[in-house]
Amino acid sequence: MEVLQQVANQGEVVGIDLCEVAPDYDQSDTTRILAAQVLLNLLGYIFHARAKRKASED
Repeated sequence: MEVLQQVANQGEVVGIDLCEVAPDYDQSDTTRILAAQVLLNLLGYIFHARAKRKASED
């Protein structure tokens, strides 16, 4: 998560590709839950970084 946060802080993220590995074989839905958490956190990092950049421009 720290790496994704740094990526969001260092540049303008214009796209995200999130792939799950064999969710049909994951009986406990762990990969789906983890993928959703990673995506939501990354979106939060991106929007936070954009807000910081915009505030520093003003």
